Amino acid sequence: MAPSSPATTAILRRMSRSSLPLRAPLARTGLTAALLATVGMAATLTSTSAAAARQALPTPPASAQPQKATPGSTFRLATRATGLKAPIWVGAAPGDATGLWVAQQNGQLLRLQGTKKTLKLSVATRTKAEGEQGLLGVAFLPGYATNKLVVLHFTNRSGNTRVELWRVGSSPKKAKLVRTLLTQKQPFPNHNGGQLTFGQGDDLYLGLGDGGAGDDPQRNGQNLNTKLGKILVATVTATNKPSWKIAAYGLRNPWRFWFDPTANELWVADVGQNEIEEIDRIPLGSSTPPNLGWSVFEGGQRDANGDDALSGSGALIWPVITYRHDDDGGCSVTGGEIYRGSAVPALVGRYVYGDYCNGHLWSVEPDGKGVGPLRLEAAGVPQLSSFGHDAAGELYAASHAGTIYQLKAK
Repeated sequence: MAPSSPATTAILRRMSRSSLPLRAPLARTGLTAALLATVGMAATLTSTSAAAARQALPTPPASAQPQKATPGSTFRLATRATGLKAPIWVGAAPGDATGLWVAQQNGQLLRLQGTKKTLKLSVATRTKAEGEQGLLGVAFLPGYATNKLVVLHFTNRSGNTRVELWRVGSSPKKAKLVRTLLTQKQPFPNHNGGQLTFGQGDDLYLGLGDGGAGDDPQRNGQNLNTKLGKILVATVTATNKPSWKIAAYGLRNPWRFWFDPTANELWVADVGQNEIEEIDRIPLGSSTPPNLGWSVFEGGQRDANGDDALSGSGALIWPVITYRHDDDGGCSVTGGEIYRGSAVPALVGRYVYGDYCNGHLWSVEPDGKGVGPLRLEAAGVPQLSSFGHDAAGELYAASHAGTIYQLKAK
């Protein structure tokens, strides 16, 4: 290998410590020829973009800066299931009042009934579960109770994104692929996004990361001509061919986000680079998709190694919650949801989220278009990969280490 330029060396260093939701350092995966070619391109972009910015940049508001959380204890955690294989999603299926569903990174979708685990569908032979690759997201169609249709988001064995519509059968062998909804080539093995969620009606939202490496070397976040670094939306039914549109751009890696039906908005947790994790509130319904700022900004500060200017005409949305990696070891935000169940009265109306690396859980009340004071909860979940609720609205947290926890009253 030829000696690296200073810019290339800096990019490789940032890649090796990049904040990844499933925490597999790229240093362990090796560098492909395509990776090196793109790193070279990134070095060129870094040197040229520093010369002249295309437009003046806004000053981040004080509300986008990290705020200190007050320790508290609103709930306790009760173990719901153990012995799972890297669970990455937990939730309910429409029409299933008693089952809890869990997706594992290895491509398996399970239904839990009491202590019984039943495999319902598997794409294990179609995916490769390592690092940030594998099965990443699940969304049941609103009419699942009758049509048995579910959407899966995963990386195939070549590492590229696939979003597919499947029909659940009476056994895994009888599950059928209905059709492919989206494919996307991935330039790197990280920042594949993950979340799938239905909003109003048949609108399906999909999160895709910026393509990977560090500091968005291909500048995909601000590029409106690629699906990478975006939240996409399409109408998905049992029979239609979806037409994907950009719902938001300027994202690094939206691993988990949640649709709030009462406000018609998304709460998006966008995994940060080296310093800051962030959560954004995105109002839906605008004819122009909003811009979340990556890679011009990381949270509420300028990313000196990122893009030099904002693109498009989308309104810039600043995060409502940020925290720094050097505060207490956090490094990968896991978005949650506002609790609207009944078992934990003290938690009703509070948004719950956490961090994969330090296992912290926080809760906060929405306040206008922002949030109120943060509460650092006493309970914690190691390797926190996802949140989800059951048919009764009760909240669960998944640990990538293999356990599902339910949030309970103290």
